[in-house]
Amino acid sequence: MTNNRDTVAGGSFVVTTNYYGNAGAGITMTVSNVAGSLVGNIYANNVIVANSIITSGTGASYTGNLTANYVIANLGLVGTLTTVAQPNITSLGNLTSLTVVGNASIGNITSNGMTDMCGGTSYGIHYINIANGGSETIYSNVGVALVNFTSNIAGCSLTMPTAPSNGQSIKIGFTNNTCSTLTHVASGQTLLAPLLTANQYAGGEWVYHTTSSTWHKVS
Repeated sequence: MTNNRDTVAGGSFVVTTNYYGNAGAGITMTVSNVAGSLVGNIYANNVIVANSIITSGTGASYTGNLTANYVIANLGLVGTLTTVAQPNITSLGNLTSLTVVGNASIGNITSNGMTDMCGGTSYGIHYINIANGGSETIYSNVGVALVNFTSNIAGCSLTMPTAPSNGQSIKIGFTNNTCSTLTHVASGQTLLAPLLTANQYAGGEWVYHTTSSTWHKVS
């Protein structure tokens, strides 16, 4: 205890335990001197820290379990996050995919395209005004198109959504004016049973099938 301390530039330090005369694994510490700084690793079966662990370089690596009241990641968590039950995840950043097994209680969802969570139904209305000789295309992210002819007209053109999703359905309805000759077409797809004329009694619903690239009339 009274000897002067020795300074070791590099090497290893091993502490073993003794249980009933048998040596057991304890703590192993390897160190090296890198540009005047002490760099190394400490290996132990269990580490109990009262306040904090401060690491640099590649950080701390655990092959077992990390138990803590809070894990605060300033730059985010990398890898797979698995929880037994987590009712209060408030922010996940930008997700490329999300799979929920069981029931999901969700407030508002903002979707730039169609979601098939409701069996291929996209919600939203596209209200379209078409004059005589006019041409309009139904939006790709809506489920209903309401077409208003500005007057009783001789002819116009109505095009189905240009970027439909598999199983997407589109309902089309008309106001009380009449288009005598309606050119009802699809852009790059096949449209079955297109409308040839339209008024408040016309309309219907079409469902898109990706494999056949076809809009099928279902009602």
